[in-house]
Amino acid sequence: MKIYLDVHKEKGIKYIEDEYSSADIIRTSKDEFVSMIKSFGNEVHSCYSPFINHVGRFHRDYGKDWFGENVEVYANENAYGTGETIQYHFNNKGQLVGFPYGYFD
Repeated sequence: MKIYLDVHKEKGIKYIEDEYSSADIIRTSKDEFVSMIKSFGNEVHSCYSPFINHVGRFHRDYGKDWFGENVEVYANENAYGTGETIQYHFNNKGQLVGFPYGYFD
């Protein structure tokens, strides 16, 4: 599964927040969350910090295999969208290592 994080919605791309509110995302159990994500196919796009925070929470609480397959997170290297798109990884605390501070602000 590939997760793409964007600061602004791009036209023609379906985002998880187009179907689920941040409250919907936060209230879901792990199994419901996995089903929610898998309903998007092999990639999901989001501009929601609650979404990626929830992904990080499950990574922290259940380990790196919580999803049942590899989860890759991609985002622009800066919040202005002027840098290279790179892959980010979660640490054991469920935090994205090197993720730009204030990305979604």
